[in-house]
Amino acid sequence: MKLLALIFLVYCSICNHAQIKNPFLTLKYDSLVMYHYSPPHDSTYIIDKRGRLNPHVKSRVRLDDATAKDFNTRIGLPESYGGMRAKCFMPHLAFVYYRNETPVANIIICLGCNYFIPSIDVPAQKNAKWAGMSPEFKRYVSNQGGK
Repeated sequence: MKLLALIFLVYCSICNHAQIKNPFLTLKYDSLVMYHYSPPHDSTYIIDKRGRLNPHVKSRVRLDDATAKDFNTRIGLPESYGGMRAKCFMPHLAFVYYRNETPVANIIICLGCNYFIPSIDVPAQKNAKWAGMSPEFKRYVSNQGGK
């Protein structure tokens, strides 16, 4: 009976780990660019449906490989979430993943309300009790240039 209980616990642990898979670790891209932009309230996107960049971009920075890898790891960690969020959602920071100069994924971030919207599902964010960024992750994102 104890063996059966142990097998069940191991199985549950494996299933739980699979649910919080980080899609950004397997995303195929060749550059990650951070954008600061000031969109009007009715066009908060960074990449439109035709793949065009929002015309209200103020500045851009291509992240080096080490920073991109670190960002990708952190965005998929369950401890990066759990913070409270407000409802304003006026993003001014975005990260766009490119492959052969074509956008393949993006994340728009509002540091004011402590929330972001990714173009692909982030299981760690969906599984969090509170979907806002944790204070540590928000600080990390802010230090990337979103001040």
